[in-house]
Amino acid sequence: MLFKLKMMILICLCFIKYYANAQNNNSDLYLSYNFMKSLYLKYQENQPNWGGLVGLIPLNNWSHNINDYSINLWRTPITKEYPTKQFVDYVEYSVARAEDVVHISTLWFTPGNSMEEALKRAISYLNQKSFQQQKFIRVRIMFSMYKASPLPTKNATEKVIDYLLPEGISPYLDLSVINYRNPVAFNHSKIIAIDRDQLFTGGTNFPDNDYDDLEDPVNDLTIELNLPYIAELGRVYLSKIALESKLGDEFSLNSIACTNTEKSECTVSNRWFEQSNPNLNIFNIPVILQNYHKEYILSAGKMMSARDYNDAEFSTNALMSMMDNAQYEINISQQSIRNITPNSTEIQNSTCAVIGKALSRGVKVNILLSSFSAHGTLLGYTESSSSDKATIKCIIKNTIDTFSIDPTGALERLSILRIARWFNFNDYKYGSARNHVKLIMADNRMAYIGSENLYYNNHAEFGIFIHSELLVSKIRKEYWDPSYARAYSSYSSN
Repeated sequence: MLFKLKMMILICLCFIKYYANAQNNNSDLYLSYNFMKSLYLKYQENQPNWGGLVGLIPLNNWSHNINDYSINLWRTPITKEYPTKQFVDYVEYSVARAEDVVHISTLWFTPGNSMEEALKRAISYLNQKSFQQQKFIRVRIMFSMYKASPLPTKNATEKVIDYLLPEGISPYLDLSVINYRNPVAFNHSKIIAIDRDQLFTGGTNFPDNDYDDLEDPVNDLTIELNLPYIAELGRVYLSKIALESKLGDEFSLNSIACTNTEKSECTVSNRWFEQSNPNLNIFNIPVILQNYHKEYILSAGKMMSARDYNDAEFSTNALMSMMDNAQYEINISQQSIRNITPNSTEIQNSTCAVIGKALSRGVKVNILLSSFSAHGTLLGYTESSSSDKATIKCIIKNTIDTFSIDPTGALERLSILRIARWFNFNDYKYGSARNHVKLIMADNRMAYIGSENLYYNNHAEFGIFIHSELLVSKIRKEYWDPSYARAYSSYSSN
């Protein structure tokens, strides 16, 4: 009798454990399922122009060894004496190793800083290598502002080529440079895609003097992925926005330049058309949006002036979907959330409404922003001291307007802190750190790292969504936890 009783207890315990595991597994997939479902419904109902803006790489081939260097985070500044040198050297080495194709996308091209000099050395090496091996190597560069000037620069693309290759061009180096912009919007994506298996993306403006500033270097974050076919996510995205935008002679603000070709052949369609292997289903949207149960890297792109291209803003929709489906915690590191221009109101208002809705259902929301500016304005990556109140006001108003929910009683679950410096530089001022990171995490299961700000919504943007508890824990351990531990509130100076 005692034996039967013990067996019954054992069976009950096993059933309870099995049921609990099943519940946990369903909970693990809740966020990804609802994230994909909301995007799938939008795609089915509206058929938006998302082709090329969204791609998916399953993490089946990843070893799950968190230290195997297949997935790396690059936080800047790295050291006090050389804020970005280690990162710059590594990018130079990676680009120089290319055997077939390199795509580089950045907001501006500013000759003379450390990253530009590194890219110059790497491309000069590719120029020499292509000649020695008599093998074609393609290099594609897209930017919006020359020397960080918001005004158009005459012959900007030719100036970039002359800077990169001043001493002659190999007949086997196929280099094409695009200056991509319109009067009120720019290419804001930050991408280095090398061959098929290496991709860098995040918030870092690769050629930017602000990262070399020894007094106050910008805080930023880039993710490096070394996985089969991962570079195709960046390559095809840049091909998409190049081919569907008004470039070259068709649009007076923009221009294109090429090496080793007649001017008539220097066109976007000839130089920027990129295809992926259709058998891989990397860009098959209906298939992608049913892969909620897998660990994956999901690319998220957006067209400049997206509404002119039939709602081609997948990244914005995906960001709102991820935050709207978080169950217990949202962590945000951004330059700002508040409204600074009339064009920024839509994404800012959507962000505020989604945050307020999350607070009201019991989700904790932690926000890391740039430090305060003595000038009291958004200037040089810093924030005004009034922005906390403005952000809270934005959350309350837009949650009420959008969802008819008043989140005022849930604001105790909201934390807004300011990024602090990682190192005690000369003339140290605790509240002067500049934050340029674009990171959003949900429930320690999903994360976005990319170029999209939550306060402006008219640029071309690119980033990735990661669905992997192990990888998100890596991001939390290496970036979020130490940054949040150093952060301070608007009511204290240390």
